[in-house]
Amino acid sequence: MTLWKETQRFADKTILLIVAIPLLASFFIAYRYNSSTSFIIVAITLALIVLLILLLKLEVRIDAKGIHFKYFPFHTTERHIPWENVSSWKIAKVNALKDYGGIGIRYTSKKKGFIINSKFGLEIEQTDERIIVLSISQQEAAEAALRYFSPQS
Repeated sequence: MTLWKETQRFADKTILLIVAIPLLASFFIAYRYNSSTSFIIVAITLALIVLLILLLKLEVRIDAKGIHFKYFPFHTTERHIPWENVSSWKIAKVNALKDYGGIGIRYTSKKKGFIINSKFGLEIEQTDERIIVLSISQQEAAEAALRYFSPQS
């Protein structure tokens, strides 16, 4: 095995609708009352939010050097956790809304999550006791790669 890589995009279109419907309503109200300033602000806001949701992409890579990830558009370069900084890891079920309050770069009292879906997460405890959680969807393949590359296995 040379490496394992997974790229996830935001797939829950219902959240897109939940965000877009109020903005569309505001858009039509501004249009109806001929408020050009409001119309422009709402149109730009709508376009930026939809664009952000469509651009969300989490890339996770596991290889002999460690665990790498990039959460575009928030990260423009890849982040790296070398194996010597990993004290333990596990694959756990993740509910984005219940566990983290939604998708995105999320914080709890003990964890920092890079969440893009509600399936599974790779929970990495680092030697400095910080915990990072990365959303993954191919939990069996990720676990096989972790067992293959991780010195703790």
